[in-house]
Amino acid sequence: MRWLFVLASVSLLPAAESFTIRATESARHLTIRYFASGAFGGVGGSVNSGDNGIATIPLEFEGKPAKTLKAILYQQGCQLTVMSVDLLTDATRNAKFECHLLPMITLRGTVPVSRDDREDVVVRYDAHWSHGFLGYRDGPVMSFELGKAPVDADGHFELTMSDFSKDVVSQYGAALSVIVVDRGSGTQLESVVPPPVFQYQGFALKILPSYDYEITFSRR
Repeated sequence: MRWLFVLASVSLLPAAESFTIRATESARHLTIRYFASGAFGGVGGSVNSGDNGIATIPLEFEGKPAKTLKAILYQQGCQLTVMSVDLLTDATRNAKFECHLLPMITLRGTVPVSRDDREDVVVRYDAHWSHGFLGYRDGPVMSFELGKAPVDADGHFELTMSDFSKDVVSQYGAALSVIVVDRGSGTQLESVVPPPVFQYQGFALKILPSYDYEITFSRR
């Protein structure tokens, strides 16, 4: 996990209505999960950068300005980056995201199939540590899609993804979700589980530095 630092300022300027983050590698889209708090309470959301690598986070809700902003930033192939800004004391409303590459590993497996040649496997990184960082107890775990691979008629798939065992944030509670989706619509068909030796909290896939042989997943 890396921190994205924002230059501090002692001048209390009027709050801007948005916070802008620019990615140095704009060819790959930047995904941001954020949580803003203020007189309106707390609001979480997600934004993505466009082809220009620029993402904008709103800072006003119900007509009231946010006082704090926390965010988790992900770009495919890169380490996760986190950001925390006190908007009352820091007048800066922009930051730059720099990609720090992770090594790549391959996940091979088999999943239950119901239709030939019409299914894909999607692997997501689930940040179970996100509740503690963002500052709330309830709500969904923040997750990021790491990749997608086709499933053959026998249920086999092979997917290359980032090795998040090299990102220290995984030590604070993270896992991978393996999901079977319809190739055409992207609709989820199955959430599958690995054998017990590979399980995290009884259902998800542990984050490991390598997966040395094909893993057989079963229906959840």
